Amino acid sequence: MEGGSQPRDVAAVRGHHGHEHALAAWIGEDQGLVCVGLVHRLLEINRRHQRLAHRGGAQPVFFDGVFHGLVEVLESLRIEGRLLDGFGYGFEQQRELGRVVRLFARGLPPESRHGRVALVDFRQRFVESGHGELDGSAGAEHAQDIVGGFTRHAGGSYSTVDLWAQGEEQLADGGRESRRGGPGRGTMHGCMAEPSISQRRLSPRARALVIELAAEARAEWGFATDILARAFRESRQLPSADRRMVAETVYGLLRWERRLEAIVEELLASPRGRLRPVSDVARQELKLLVYELRGGVPAEALAAEARRLAGREPDLAAAASEEAGLGGRHGHDREALRLSYPTWLFERLVASHGEVEAVRLASAMNTRAPMCVRVNTFKTTRDALVLSLAEEGVTARRTLLSPVGLVFETRVNAFGLPAFRDGLFEVMDEGSQLVAEAVAPPPRGRIADVCAGAGGKTLALAATLENQGRILALDASGKKLEELRRRARRAGLSNLAAREVKGAVLPPEAKLGAWERVLVDAPCSGLGTLRRNPEARWRLTAKTVDAYPADQLSLLVTYAPLVAKGGRLIYATCSVLREENECVVERFLRERPDFEVMPLKEIWGKARATELGDETFLRLLPQVHDTDGFFAAVLRRVG
Repeated sequence: MEGGSQPRDVAAVRGHHGHEHALAAWIGEDQGLVCVGLVHRLLEINRRHQRLAHRGGAQPVFFDGVFHGLVEVLESLRIEGRLLDGFGYGFEQQRELGRVVRLFARGLPPESRHGRVALVDFRQRFVESGHGELDGSAGAEHAQDIVGGFTRHAGGSYSTVDLWAQGEEQLADGGRESRRGGPGRGTMHGCMAEPSISQRRLSPRARALVIELAAEARAEWGFATDILARAFRESRQLPSADRRMVAETVYGLLRWERRLEAIVEELLASPRGRLRPVSDVARQELKLLVYELRGGVPAEALAAEARRLAGREPDLAAAASEEAGLGGRHGHDREALRLSYPTWLFERLVASHGEVEAVRLASAMNTRAPMCVRVNTFKTTRDALVLSLAEEGVTARRTLLSPVGLVFETRVNAFGLPAFRDGLFEVMDEGSQLVAEAVAPPPRGRIADVCAGAGGKTLALAATLENQGRILALDASGKKLEELRRRARRAGLSNLAAREVKGAVLPPEAKLGAWERVLVDAPCSGLGTLRRNPEARWRLTAKTVDAYPADQLSLLVTYAPLVAKGGRLIYATCSVLREENECVVERFLRERPDFEVMPLKEIWGKARATELGDETFLRLLPQVHDTDGFFAAVLRRVG
């Protein structure tokens, strides 16, 4: 079928959400919704191909354009180094796939199977054969990701492209790494830019904007998310596809700043080692060109521009190699340059995690983070929200670690969704959700969140208490607390009070010895969030990081007296450095012998506490858990 008219079967799927949800329940909520999303993906591809193959002149046996479009998607994936062969192209396989698509497109209930073919057959024959069993293994993650359209990370795992969500429009640096094992010794080649983005070049206008925004971020290493949000508000006429490419490219340039600079120096060096002088603008354009080259843009498409910028014939083959920019470097300095970190910072990671894990951690933090939300369980359930989001055109899957989290697989302005405006969810990293869970408030308990900020964990605790009990949220920023109050109203939560702390004087509500749980989510280096804030690696200095532990200890000492006897003091950071985590806890226990460590296994059981840490502390790492890096210690008052 040619032209702009839609076949009846394509249109039918839009009007049969009830059948889709019944089918989802029939084959299991998670995989059922995956398959619902898969059909929407198939139909999206079919609209792009604009044709429908008919057999017998009546109902289609399979969508030819859809099938070959799906093959294109699958052929872009490599599972553990081998090409997935797009279902094998066999006629019988095509026909079976067609029956599955037909089942969905006609909006038929589950019992209409067209013989013995059903989605379970499809999953077992096609998806599981390439991805493993769909029972919670790593394979299940890949199977679910088919829905969202993959892009590939260097470590052998996959992610969706960026999500846009901040205020009206915030860039949520979304994507995902494999939950088990994470990236290995990933190189910059193939990791600098996602294949789906890098195979075509930015438009001249978008390139100019990228260079401008990257330069602004470099000026004082300001927050890239804020810079991008402002720029996009001012450039609303920029097409959404270009906007995504601009955002991803700016983030990539900031992540790989040090390595790109080293490669450009090699490009500009003469055989005698002398650098050819070029303008700063030309230098930044060369960095962008190298980023595109290493992201998959063919060298022949870049050669003419490279000659113009460098003033001679540059060696693009060398610039694309794994050794590019590393000449003459050794030890930690070489590894830090390879992964594009300051050497001092990489050495801190080695000191806290050892050489091998430091490399894996640094590699993981060069990837994009998933778009996670926390379900407001006071208003809805996780399963109900998945269905509501599906009706809004958003595919979401359950988080594997948090019992109240979802990962968005669809690119969307999360804050513009009706479900968000109705207070059904908050954007919140899965690791942050787990920190709130570790607080484990008792029913109708009295909780103090003494570094509450805008209240992400405060609201999570309020929902856990089912709007009962009492939560006191303290912070030095009145502006952040006002945002907390707005969020609480949207969430329908009224069991909390937000009070500003001025200097060393605590508000009268902060009574000593009156709180069963006191959460100190302390200001820290934020090194666990480098996936979302890649520029922070250049903004931080060793001196800045060294100053945090004293302030963190001071906060613990200040707020420990609020804890009731037998109550718990929970210390948390989003740092991955031992000096901000275990060392602070050790110093505090020396000053306050009336507190003791309460092992996490006493709260969650040994198996879960081991999965999420070391049985004693919560230790979340992006290369292991696919969360931001977090630490939490639970300290019980015994005297």
